[in-house]
Amino acid sequence: MTNQAPAITPVGKFGIPGRAVYGSRHLWVEGATLGSGQIATVIGAIVGTRFLTGLLAPAVYGDLALALTVAALLSLVGSGPIGNAVGRFYAVAHERGTLRCFFRAAAVLYGQYHLGACLLALVALVIFRGQEALAAWTSVGLAVIALSLVNGAGGLLDAMQNAARQRLVVAWHQAAGQWLRLVGAIVCIRWAGATVTSALFGYVGASLLVLGSQFLFFHLRLRSLAAAEPNPRKAPMRLMTMEMRSYANPFVAFAAIAWLQQASDRWCLALFGSRMDVGLYQTLNQVGYSPLMQLSGLISLVVAPILFFQVGDGTDVGRVHRARGRVRQLSWLMFVGTLFFAGLLWLFGKPLFALVVAPEYRSAACYLPLAALAGGLFATGQMLTTDALLQMNSKALIAPKIGSASLAVALNYAGARAFGLPGVVWAGVATSSVYAFWMFLLVGRGNSPAVKWLLLTCLAVRQPVS
Repeated sequence: MTNQAPAITPVGKFGIPGRAVYGSRHLWVEGATLGSGQIATVIGAIVGTRFLTGLLAPAVYGDLALALTVAALLSLVGSGPIGNAVGRFYAVAHERGTLRCFFRAAAVLYGQYHLGACLLALVALVIFRGQEALAAWTSVGLAVIALSLVNGAGGLLDAMQNAARQRLVVAWHQAAGQWLRLVGAIVCIRWAGATVTSALFGYVGASLLVLGSQFLFFHLRLRSLAAAEPNPRKAPMRLMTMEMRSYANPFVAFAAIAWLQQASDRWCLALFGSRMDVGLYQTLNQVGYSPLMQLSGLISLVVAPILFFQVGDGTDVGRVHRARGRVRQLSWLMFVGTLFFAGLLWLFGKPLFALVVAPEYRSAACYLPLAALAGGLFATGQMLTTDALLQMNSKALIAPKIGSASLAVALNYAGARAFGLPGVVWAGVATSSVYAFWMFLLVGRGNSPAVKWLLLTCLAVRQPVS
């Protein structure tokens, strides 16, 4: 692994790579821009936790957490895979001069994947609304589908604008969305009552405002980039769509199982514990698990587009090797930061938790360091996935994604059934550890000295004592 900074092409006014070598000063500016937006987003999430836990009882807050897991499922299966393809293929389309094909292909795939997933959800809602036990959830289901549609479109615009290196646009739309959703939820709860449906429709209204702003920036700053290109013909359009679909399909393959990893903890708690347990666990996620995931997301937002531009179509082995080295360096930093953050919460977590949640939620404070450890280890594994994306080998991620997700479902089920809330927290730590270790081995491929040492150690331990 080289310590020399890679030569990275800078962007121009609207995210166009220029000819000069990308300076570290510009990278710090981009990082500070996105960082300011992420800080505002995290503060908004913490403030939102404090206000919403004060307005909603733990059981209702648990129901809201369960409803949001359904919206997350639709996003993972629908817009999530397309967002990954958009982030990776923007640089390719720019090099080829086929941005018009790229934009249209993204719209076609959004219709096929995300609208299709939401339509299936709507059909299921219509079928099951006749059952008396589920009839009360009809309005919640409609709100979830509406929220997923709006957030899916916004996520794709975010992916395009981030790939084009429009950092300020992405960062502050995310921050504005966090704060506007809080305001929308509070207004709707005050107006219509402290229910899950009220909070969700508040989220929908706020997300629509953000989506309108995102589309305006897309029209003014991204669509204009392709103004000089000729109208795309059918053959190049089909080729771009097929390439993006081929790249996205592996993400669809493990999206549903990945959702089980993210949501099975709350559903198992609801099954074997209570809705109040789900509400308590959700606060642990927001205060302990999410901050390191946000940090990992910030680093990916800054670094991934730069590395994708550096790698290009992946034909230059030297460029790919340098980019992969950066991924490994950042992953080690994330791992060390995880241990440090979990240690801080072990020392000062209880008074911090008391500041950001209502009194009836504070009994879960003792599990806060474990939630942070689980979040940081999972974030480390997620950062390592960039290595496969740089090589356009998203299929390599199927085994670790599905394997760790299956383990998460099993451990969450067993932990919730045997121990309740603490069992699910420890299950998260175990699953995230396995996922990070699996990705570490996958990235090393036996070539890293650390991997070789680890494997030799394992073999030595297994040898019988003479």
